[in-house]
Amino acid sequence: AIGNAFIEVFDDEAHKIEDVTWLAQGTIYPDVIESVSATGGPSATIKSHHNVGGLPDFMKLKIVEPLRAIFKDEVRRVGASLG
Repeated sequence: AIGNAFIEVFDDEAHKIEDVTWLAQGTIYPDVIESVSATGGPSATIKSHHNVGGLPDFMKLKIVEPLRAIFKDEVRRVGASLG
């Protein structure tokens, strides 16, 4: 539900901008940990996230997750250093 709403709004807005190639997502390492099952089954997943399925093929966008490998405290430090 939320994922479909996001895709619809994002697609509408992306068409207002020329040459959109990338979607930057704010995924951080705890999101990755919580969304991955150690046994491969969904019941072992800590929690699901609305954005783990990627984007529909018709959008032709590449996803970049620059914060994917760092924890929240590290994200805060990066933000503070950037101002």
